[in-house]
Amino acid sequence: MRRRSRKWHAKGGSAIVLDPRNGQVLAMANAPGFDSNDFPTANPENRRNRAVTDLYEPGSTFKLVTISGALEDGIVTPQTRFLLQPTIHVADRVIHDAEARPTERMSVAQILTSRRTSARSRSRSGSGRRKLARWISRWGFGKTTGVDFPGESAGLVLPLDQWSGSTIGTVPIGLGIAVTADADGGGIRGDRPTAACARPRT
Repeated sequence: MRRRSRKWHAKGGSAIVLDPRNGQVLAMANAPGFDSNDFPTANPENRRNRAVTDLYEPGSTFKLVTISGALEDGIVTPQTRFLLQPTIHVADRVIHDAEARPTERMSVAQILTSRRTSARSRSRSGSGRRKLARWISRWGFGKTTGVDFPGESAGLVLPLDQWSGSTIGTVPIGLGIAVTADADGGGIRGDRPTAACARPRT
């Protein structure tokens, strides 16, 4: 991770390995780190556990929340197809893909595996902001996961009554919402470190 951070000139990085069967934390690492044997002189910026304290916009990974909610609500099926223009207008905003493309037709299953920004926004924008906000809450965003590490942030989720006209177009693509690296639906299942991870080194 240190090599990757240096390569991309990142201020820091985090990695978490979870057991998908029960959400147990198998490994958690941050870069840059510090020498725990010399804690008093360590840079305070490096002492925090970035994986549970630092926030970022989830971006395209948020499509799992967007599309799963639409599927559960019966708004779409994996086979539902959309005619996707390269840009869509949502209130006062224009949402477009990072790369130029022609108008195309894609199924929800294809949208899930694609990098089409406007497609992910389109797949949810017709369902209404109240339903989307409900699924964001049900997935546990805006709440701590209950992980047994200090300093965990709950993230940032805009209350529904503060949504603007364009929020229904930006939130489905992971913009205008902030999460921590350990956000995995903590409102449904809290993460717990394994004994090996929780045991202090001697």
